[in-house]
Amino acid sequence: MRMRNLLAVAAMVSLVAAACGDDEGTTTTAAADLTQTAGVLTVGSDIPWEPFEYYGDDGELTGFDVEVIEEIASRLDLEVEWVETAFDTIFTQLATGAFDVVASGATITPERAQQVDFTDPYYRAEQALTINTALTPDIASVDDLSEGDRVAVQTGTTGEAWAQDNLEPLGIEVVSYEESADTYIALEGGQVEGVIFDEPSAAAETVNRPTLAIADVITTNEEYGFGVDPARAALLQAMNDAFADMLADGTYQAIYDKWFPNAPAGSVLYSG
Repeated sequence: MRMRNLLAVAAMVSLVAAACGDDEGTTTTAAADLTQTAGVLTVGSDIPWEPFEYYGDDGELTGFDVEVIEEIASRLDLEVEWVETAFDTIFTQLATGAFDVVASGATITPERAQQVDFTDPYYRAEQALTINTALTPDIASVDDLSEGDRVAVQTGTTGEAWAQDNLEPLGIEVVSYEESADTYIALEGGQVEGVIFDEPSAAAETVNRPTLAIADVITTNEEYGFGVDPARAALLQAMNDAFADMLADGTYQAIYDKWFPNAPAGSVLYSG
């Protein structure tokens, strides 16, 4: 995972009220200095992670998160600068001001919310068990995993937490990897019997890995949110307002339909 050093310019968050001077005496409020660097929204992300953020065949960053964040930023007159970073430390970095926002298919959890703020939820997802159909075709659900089996997870994810809570007590070994792709590589190589990961990402991975398939969707009712530096309350409010406008005018629905034309089981549009 590549890292780029980010030079941040500290900025105070303030609201500047200006009287319009019309007959009705209305007042407009403009948000100033939303971000560390004026006019630039720095976004931390663990890349690649299809279909939310990854590099396309043309080398350009693309994905569902990318389009949603770019649209929000556009409505706030901000340019987006993406910062690649490891998921395991992404919220700690956000809490210390390494970037303004995290967009990385991140589930809102109480533990993470103690470190950073989150926008309103923008996506719902479940976990999934992916198997190697060429090596373990008889595994049809998590109930078919046995003591001594091994499952791969990415460090710091809710999939890791679920597996540790629900599978380790059964004698199933949970093997953590720093990078999401390594979990599927291990599964292809027969080093593990399964992968526990967010279902929409698992669905995307199986498209290009013909021996792999989702065997079971695990109901966890997770909601994704964009993490926001807790020092930037005005940015949080502005992003929530922009997202609400996207829901109201149909822009969010259009982006969702583009990336999830046949929404996989367990993944549903967040509609407020």
